[in-house]
Amino acid sequence: MYNTAKFFSDCTASRSEKVRALAMGRKKVEMKKIKSKNSRHVTFSKRRKGLMKKASELSVLCDVEVALIVFSGSGNLYEFSSSGSLGKTLERYQTYNASQEVALIKKAEKRKKHHTEYSGHRKVDEHLNVMSDLKVEQLTTQELIHLERDVGDTLAQTRQSKANNHGQRPNNMHVSF
Repeated sequence: MYNTAKFFSDCTASRSEKVRALAMGRKKVEMKKIKSKNSRHVTFSKRRKGLMKKASELSVLCDVEVALIVFSGSGNLYEFSSSGSLGKTLERYQTYNASQEVALIKKAEKRKKHHTEYSGHRKVDEHLNVMSDLKVEQLTTQELIHLERDVGDTLAQTRQSKANNHGQRPNNMHVSF
């Protein structure tokens, strides 16, 4: 590595050599656990302080609420809160998280309801296709009774779906022919 003070005091060095010496900078750190316990502790302390500083800067520059919790390898707790109270920030997080979960559940229920309605419509389409190809004269009494029940169930399901969409109460849920 170059001794930059000595390097720049040397008048014989060209401008490109001086620029190259400045551009060397830091080496890229390989992301893996530091083996030496002492080095790991020093790195943790420096990076923790840097992380806390960045959190503070973010809260000031962007006017946002920041909370940071760090547990060291030895179990020590280090915390930062831009609002002054980590407890209030955590409470706000839990309230927000709970409301998000409720919204997700409602969204899933709505999606399930639409899926169920779509399935009902698909069944109606299937029944209509089957019925259009039917030769009623060729069906047995048992098949006709089964067909009548299916048509009645489909009609009741359609009326229920219509009533739910319009906020009404269905007038007759079971139809008998």
